[in-house]
Amino acid sequence: MTTAVTSELPNFIGDLDIAAARKVLESRHSLVTFSCDDEQKFLDAAHELGEVLLHRDSDERGITAIKEIAGEVQVGLTKQELLFHTDCPAIPAPPRWIMILCRESDGQGGETFACLGDDVVEHLRQKDPAALAALTAPEAAIFRTGPDTRICPIIELDADEAAQVRLRFDRHVHFSWDVTRHVDAILTGMRAVSWRFALTPGMGYIIDNTKWFHGRTAYRGAREASRIHVGPRAENG
Repeated sequence: MTTAVTSELPNFIGDLDIAAARKVLESRHSLVTFSCDDEQKFLDAAHELGEVLLHRDSDERGITAIKEIAGEVQVGLTKQELLFHTDCPAIPAPPRWIMILCRESDGQGGETFACLGDDVVEHLRQKDPAALAALTAPEAAIFRTGPDTRICPIIELDADEAAQVRLRFDRHVHFSWDVTRHVDAILTGMRAVSWRFALTPGMGYIIDNTKWFHGRTAYRGAREASRIHVGPRAENG
């Protein structure tokens, strides 16, 4: 039994059901929260959603344990705040969906925050057009991970809407001067339009990694989540 106040979870669908989740994921607000009491059910749902993608930190099933690892330099595997980001921004086709299931949490921090690229665009268009221009410039950022390098906008626009978002804040990114000098305004804008919610054990979410920036507050005590990257299923033939 979980202790989450489900009325505070965005687009909560109850027990994990991919048919119900798809209705939300295919809408503008492509983030859904759910309950799930079993990791195998979580994995089965990922396979129903699309193609489960392996990650350098995942096991052979495609599940990555997100928890503190002593001596780890990747912020996501520490207790530090994880700033707004997308997963795998350097590769040509990042995972379409990210699935997270909270396995353990003592409630001391670790809240999820997320903001939709379109909401960031609209907010900055009204409040700080220069910051928006920096984010959407063709050479806004250089992302490098292993053999992959990508020079691209942080928010790629198509007909004034966010078609693809990519972001990280670590040693694997270099920002343009315009982005660097507007980074405070950019983060302020993201926070202004973000959703924030807490997961307890047995609660999770699915997010469209091409449309949303997401992050996590710092935490104390024990916390562990399971993560799965999912891509569109390859068409036969």
